[in-house]
Amino acid sequence: MSDTKYLIFPYITIYDYKSIEDNLTTMAAQGWRTESIGPFLWKFKRSEPSNKKFFAFYSNSKYESASTEEQKLLEELCVKGGWEKEFQWKNMHVFIADHDAMPLEIDEAIKLENIYKNMKKTFIPNGTIVLILMLLIAFINGKKYFGNSPYSDEKTIWAFLLNIYGAFLVGASLLGYLFWIKFLKKKISEGGTCVSTKWFRKILILLLVGFVATSIGILLY
Repeated sequence: MSDTKYLIFPYITIYDYKSIEDNLTTMAAQGWRTESIGPFLWKFKRSEPSNKKFFAFYSNSKYESASTEEQKLLEELCVKGGWEKEFQWKNMHVFIADHDAMPLEIDEAIKLENIYKNMKKTFIPNGTIVLILMLLIAFINGKKYFGNSPYSDEKTIWAFLLNIYGAFLVGASLLGYLFWIKFLKKKISEGGTCVSTKWFRKILILLLVGFVATSIGILLY
């Protein structure tokens, strides 16, 4: 039995702190703890099953500022409540505690505002750049193929379709976030809490797997 397990493509819904907390809690219950994290893969190592719970929070400081006043206050609050830092990726801080530890009471509106500011600087511009590049490549290849260019071959139409597929995927990811943030702002203003994007994330993962498989198939064709 392998002592390593991966959570794939977390970046596509990285804004959804509720799903992150739920996924990590489930993994801990199954006997897995985080070993390393990145934009596309989170690596877990085998450990004893536990009923640990997690708390994810986005700070509003620059990535390079590892000791900001905001971060110090947050970590002090967590330590007093029986929490300890599990890991940090960019501006996302994840804390862990026993199941009976005191819940961390941080205003949902503040958490959402920090997420909005972070996504505005990273998720939105990065996704927009990728979307524009894919549409541009699709346009170039489509013009060659449908214009009967002498430089067109069988792979031209595949490049066109693949980039249309990729653009649809990236566009769906961006629109999903925009709908989520808009809906959540309204829900939190009415006294609600974060809504998980678990079902949406599963759809995006299926689309991503299809995109990767299609890309590999074209390269091997």
